[in-house]
Amino acid sequence: LASAFDREQITEEQVEALKDHDYVSDLMAELARLLPEVKEPLIDERDRYLMSAIEEAPGNTIVAVVGAGHVAGMASCFGGKTDRAALERVPPPSRLMTAVKWAIPAMILAAFYYGYRHHPGGDFWHMLYAWILPTALLGGLGTALAGGKPLSILSALLASPLTTLNPTIAAGMVVGLVEAWLRRPTVADCEKLAEDTLSWRGMYRNPFTRVLLVALGSTIGAALGAWVGTAWVLTLL
Repeated sequence: LASAFDREQITEEQVEALKDHDYVSDLMAELARLLPEVKEPLIDERDRYLMSAIEEAPGNTIVAVVGAGHVAGMASCFGGKTDRAALERVPPPSRLMTAVKWAIPAMILAAFYYGYRHHPGGDFWHMLYAWILPTALLGGLGTALAGGKPLSILSALLASPLTTLNPTIAAGMVVGLVEAWLRRPTVADCEKLAEDTLSWRGMYRNPFTRVLLVALGSTIGAALGAWVGTAWVLTLL
């Protein structure tokens, strides 16, 4: 978020410094210290994969062009054995995270069932109201704040109460598609991303990033609405 407001200019000397071996090593060491869980798949696994692929490439003379951040790690992997097939497999999500994703929907559906069985009159409809109102309004508000078109806001109002009950579908998946259909980003818009993403005004002006902002805004709004709706529904039990 802070980078969108950063006006610092990159000098030629700073670019040249990035090519220095010691400077790159310091950057990798800092990344390992701050984000070891990121460095492992982003740098270390790729180092092993790239070095293995290069060693198995056909021909007597092999030229490999890689990023400076990979050189030292790849050199340390030279001559080692790497199971590239294992690195290509995406690890399954943990059972705990899967359970957490389904916790709120399961809780709300159980609350609806309890209300329907024990309070078939007005209280059950109050529970539906307590869920639909905050998810719809906050999903629509998030879409509006992100600069979504009126039809996208309407789609967020309709989709948010339903998508929040299904962890496999985010509100932004629906709203983002509607916004993309209405705004239709072009290849030229993608080519301007490097410049437009330097400021909030540019991100709002570029249809490509505007669609992403709308998808993100609707998802965050609907998620906040789900927390509000859950608390509200539980108070009616």
